[in-house]
Amino acid sequence: MFASKLLRVPYRKSIRKVVTSAEKLSLTSAAVDTFYQNEKKKSIKTDIVPHKTFINRNPRNLERLALAHKDQGWGKGIPDRPATNWPTGSYHHRILFEVTGKHTYASLLHYHGNQVVAVSTREWSIQKMLYKGNDVSACYNIGTIFAERCIRAGISCAAWTIPQNMVDNSDRIKSFCTAVVETGFVLEEPDQISFKSFQPPHVEKKGPRPPRRV
Repeated sequence: MFASKLLRVPYRKSIRKVVTSAEKLSLTSAAVDTFYQNEKKKSIKTDIVPHKTFINRNPRNLERLALAHKDQGWGKGIPDRPATNWPTGSYHHRILFEVTGKHTYASLLHYHGNQVVAVSTREWSIQKMLYKGNDVSACYNIGTIFAERCIRAGISCAAWTIPQNMVDNSDRIKSFCTAVVETGFVLEEPDQISFKSFQPPHVEKKGPRPPRRV
C-alpha cells in the first residue's frame, strides 16, 4: 500500500502538468498570434538609411573585376624561349591537367598555391560510369565535370598554360579543352586593368629634368 501511494503522487503531478500546459496552449493560441504581430511591427524600423557606398570585402572581388595585381616578368609563358619561365605566373587561377597510366586528373590552382576545384576519375561516382580512366572519353567527361564545378564555385575563366604544340599532338588534351569550352568555361583570363597612365597631382614628378646627352 505504501509503495502504491508513493507511485501515485508523481503520476498525479505529471497529469496536472500536462493538463495545465494543454490549457495554456489552448487559451494562449490567439494571444501568441497577436503578440507575434506586435513584435513584428516593433522590429520594422523605418528610420534606417542605407550607406551611399558599399565596400565589398570579398578578397576575390578585385580578381573578378580584373583589377587585382598579376605577377609580371614571366614573358609570354612560352617554353624554350629566352627571358621567360614556364609555366607563367601571371594569372589568378590556372588549370592543371594530368593523365597517368590509369586515371585522369584536373584541378584549378590559385596563384597563392591553394587548390580550389579538383576532379579525377578516382572518384567512384565518375569511375563507375566510364569504361577506362585515361582514354579520350574520360578526358572529355572530366572536362565537363571540371567546368561545371568551377562555374558553380563562381569562377568562369582561368589561365590555360599548356603550350599549343602539346595540345595539337594530343587527342586527350583536345577533348578536355573541347568539353570545358562547350560547358561555358573560358580558357583565358582578362588582362589586368592598369592605372599607370593616371597619376594624381601629388604623385606627379617635380624638379629639374636631367641634362640631355650630346
